[in-house]
Amino acid sequence: MQKFTHYSLIFCFIYTIIGTAQNVESPYEVAIWKGFSKSAISYTWDDNISEQLTVALPMYDALNLKMTFFLTTSFSANWDAYKEASENGHEIAAHSISHSNFGDMTDETLINELLNPQETINAKLGNNKCISIAYPYCVSGDINLVSNYYVSGRSCQGYVESQTPNDLMQVSSISCGTEGTVKTTEDFNTTVDSAITTNGWCVFLFHAIDGSGWSPVDSSELQPHLEYVAANPNKFWIATYSDTVRYITQRDAIIIQEILNKSDLIQCSITHNLDQTIYNTPISIQRPLPSDWEEATITQNGTEIPSHIIDDNGAKVIRFDVIPNNGDVFINKSGELSLEDNEYITYSSLKVYPNPFKEKVTLEFFLKEKKNVSFSIINQSGKKLYTIEKKFYSGKQKIKVPINGYKNEVLFCIIEVDGHQKLKKLIPTN
Repeated sequence: MQKFTHYSLIFCFIYTIIGTAQNVESPYEVAIWKGFSKSAISYTWDDNISEQLTVALPMYDALNLKMTFFLTTSFSANWDAYKEASENGHEIAAHSISHSNFGDMTDETLINELLNPQETINAKLGNNKCISIAYPYCVSGDINLVSNYYVSGRSCQGYVESQTPNDLMQVSSISCGTEGTVKTTEDFNTTVDSAITTNGWCVFLFHAIDGSGWSPVDSSELQPHLEYVAANPNKFWIATYSDTVRYITQRDAIIIQEILNKSDLIQCSITHNLDQTIYNTPISIQRPLPSDWEEATITQNGTEIPSHIIDDNGAKVIRFDVIPNNGDVFINKSGELSLEDNEYITYSSLKVYPNPFKEKVTLEFFLKEKKNVSFSIINQSGKKLYTIEKKFYSGKQKIKVPINGYKNEVLFCIIEVDGHQKLKKLIPTN
């Protein structure tokens, strides 16, 4: 039984009343939406209609877009197909047992309508990922009871949500298809474009597709729209309903503190005080680089994290996605082994990462011609722990060095080409 604690309910109430608890030190910036997109879109599909799997799902998969299925568990369901969809990143969430109006139920009946589909979905899929519900007929019933079991509930007020909804238990959605307000490609595109101006969250509500079932949408109208949003990731972050809820909640509760700022290394902590078993999705962050840094790498727990550098009015800014509460984050200056380039090696291309290290380091460099290169790892006493000397051909080179047994020691790496040496300090992860 996935029942949330009384403490969680208190937090949700406080969050609703006072809004953000974000505490981000300058010069860090947390993206409103993942990847610094300008808006978010969630595509939600109700009532287990078979064509959602056979017609709609392949359309989303072909563009690597994710969707949310809100299931009514007393209706027929292809659980094998839903499990496969879940494993491919789509969301399977609850829409009650019987699709009855929650406003007409006793507490006992409502609890069963809330708990039973959650337990069924989790059991069928083999996980505990069912954390959101869509209200039948858009009637929530007793929100206090609902919030015992779910972190968010989808309603259908018909407007684009703000970047931080007033109430995550009453999230607005926009009905699509013949009975809804959004029917054509133009309708879809106009609606999502309107979300950009407010950095909002657009939640679409679908039922049938191509004529079978209630309020069908025409796939020939939906397809061009999906191609439009997929082609514009800078404008639209496409995510499941619950992943968007997770992002919002984490974003507004995140704490970023800079711990260390040295000439070649910046260390910061990125945390929140939420339930880590639920709120564990990556958050997008950026920080300007020091003016003398040309490149940088990001590591967390000794593992390099994908990042990229953008130009912001002449300043270099590094962007990266990181899971809060997963260890301190290190921003490492790249190319800092600043020997003058010579006829043999381009030292400005040399990188040692991850640093801080966990189990291994990788050395990358570029040779202008075939040459003998010596590479060593030593400890603070000068003892050689690892050494390799070999002839490398011209071009980009890479050496991987395991250093599992020295996780608690500060080490140094030395590279030598034709008598030219450079020493680099290696810091262990905490």
